[in-house]
Amino acid sequence: MSGVLVAYYTKNEHCTKIAHEIATKLHGRVDRITDYNRYKGTLGGFIGVLDAYFEKTTRIKYEMNPEDYTAVVIVSPVWAGNLPPAVRSYTNENIRKMKNYGFILSDD
Repeated sequence: MSGVLVAYYTKNEHCTKIAHEIATKLHGRVDRITDYNRYKGTLGGFIGVLDAYFEKTTRIKYEMNPEDYTAVVIVSPVWAGNLPPAVRSYTNENIRKMKNYGFILSDD
């Protein structure tokens, strides 16, 4: 176990830039959290905001195990004042595996 993992979720790529900048400064690794394209288009975006508002989760995929890192930084947009469903799913799946973690929230 060593180093920093920067896990991020984005729809408009704004959080991608933030995640890579943080990982560069902390000499960490970057891992993208992906939902299974459930929130595409205008209608999908609206459904995503509703799901965030009602604190729902969704099916996701990611590559790296947060348990293998000393610290995890999660970079995420805010939808309807909450975490997007994909980030909520990631957090629910991994909260017990992460020793140290923090969030960077953006207006993606």
